[in-house]
Amino acid sequence: MTMRVLEASKCLELDSIKGAALRVPSIKPLDMEAVRSETEWAAQLVVVAEVDTVVEGLGEAVDAELMRGGTISRFR
Repeated sequence: MTMRVLEASKCLELDSIKGAALRVPSIKPLDMEAVRSETEWAAQLVVVAEVDTVVEGLGEAVDAELMRGGTISRFR
């Protein structure tokens, strides 16, 4: 999965879209400071790619943290 994310980030750069990849091997404990620092500048789009689960997974944890910080999100 990490390689796919890095490839997507390179493709976005070709269209002048700035991206970053943050590898999170475990959500417990989740390094929310790292998540916040990597997503602060990404005001328009944050994509979470996870293999296992959507319910109570990484995407939900990241979304909840961003919402606590005042970011309005649309979760899919």
